[in-house]
Amino acid sequence: MQALLSAQNLTKAYRSGLHDLVVLKEVSLEVRPGETCAIVGPSGSGKTTLLRVIADLEQPTSGTIRVNGISPEAARMGRQYGYVFQAPALFPWRTVERNVTLPLEVMGVPAQTPWSVLKDHLRYGGAIIFVHIAPPAEGGAVGTTRA
Repeated sequence: MQALLSAQNLTKAYRSGLHDLVVLKEVSLEVRPGETCAIVGPSGSGKTTLLRVIADLEQPTSGTIRVNGISPEAARMGRQYGYVFQAPALFPWRTVERNVTLPLEVMGVPAQTPWSVLKDHLRYGGAIIFVHIAPPAEGGAVGTTRA
């Protein structure tokens, strides 16, 4: 059975002045269908960088990576995965429902489909009560506060 995600000797370094800052060093992993994978570690240990490389938002310095047996770029172009950023990114002029269904709109899914597909997920996550309200004008997630 083909791995959903496969990385071999993945390294990512950033140029910092005269030196390279190595964020990922020879990371290897494989995730197969049906498996659950958690990426854990302290702040600054490279978790987000690894996810960004998997999502084709950054290129590795060295090593190989495959998503569904193809390059991360090909998987991204083929819309074979979704990526949720750490910081909430809701458009204040759209309701929560319309923000959540935006990726489906971009993909050309018929307008009547998104709500029927997503309402159960929103209910499961406890966000169903926020569906018809607008997100905070200053950005951020519904139901969160800023210091």
